[in-house]
Parts: sequence; structure tokens; C-alpha cells
Amino acid sequence: MRALRYFVIIISFVSGAFLGELLTFNFGVRAIWGAAVVLALTVVLFRVGERRRLRKS
Repeated sequence: MRALRYFVIIISFVSGAFLGELLTFNFGVRAIWGAAVVLALTVVLFRVGERRRLRKS
């Protein structure tokens, strides 16, 4: 089970690097907005999860 978790993490990093390369190749410096959007969505999802967890307790 632990090996599967590590495999998913490694695949996530590899796919992120590949996607970043594609975005940089196609959009140049503007590709940073793709990373900014992903980070913003991550923060939003984290905040929603925290609020739900606090409501339950």
C-alpha cells in the first residue's frame, strides 16, 4: 500500500513536469499562470476541507 502511494506521488511530479514543459514551450513566460491557477485551486480546496473538518468537531 505504501509503495502505491509513493508511485502516485512520483507519477504526479513527473506529469506535472511534463505539463509544465508543454505549457512553457507553447506559451513561454505566460505559462506561469497555469501554475498560479493550480496553486490557487489547491488553496481553495484546502480551505474548504478545513472548514468542513472544523464544523464536524
